[in-house]
Amino acid sequence: MKQSTLYHLSAYSLISGAVCMAGFRLLAAMLGSFAGAAVTYDPLWVPAQALHILAALLSIFGIFGLYAIQCEQTGVLGLVGFVLTTIGTMLFFADGLIALVIYPALADAAPDLLAVTGAMNRGAVLVTFIL
Repeated sequence: MKQSTLYHLSAYSLISGAVCMAGFRLLAAMLGSFAGAAVTYDPLWVPAQALHILAALLSIFGIFGLYAIQCEQTGVLGLVGFVLTTIGTMLFFADGLIALVIYPALADAAPDLLAVTGAMNRGAVLVTFIL
């Protein structure tokens, strides 16, 4: 694959990921809060989380392509940035997958866990999820 083609595909992937992220943020704002089991029954929940996951996937592909083009010029600092960015984006992907698959199952089986004062929204679980 030509370097210019890789560069263009990476750019399209990153731009598409940013558009999906903007859509996710808009839908998330319409949802109001992610606390409580009721939010997982909202009709906007699945599209919001699907955009969340799609934004992360497109960003990962874009990051890999961008680094493949720039790796020689960026050196060790570029590698560190690439690794940290990739880890962060993969964690963002995992967050979306958990919200899409696990949260609705928890809302059905144990809605008290997702309540504002529930175990998922306080203490060590909340800190771990945020980090």
